[in-house]
Amino acid sequence: MASVWGALTDALGLSVSLLAGGGLLLAGAVSVRRWPLHDTGAIDPTGSTP
Repeated sequence: MASVWGALTDALGLSVSLLAGGGLLLAGAVSVRRWPLHDTGAIDPTGSTP
């Protein structure tokens, strides 16, 4: 994923790349209202460790 951001920065510049990253962070924060995160409080993690 870092190579994608590097290519974007090379092609469009640092400011555009940072604005795109900020926009994606904002879109992710807004999307939580439509697709909320799952509650993991009831998951039993004891079976996942040897």
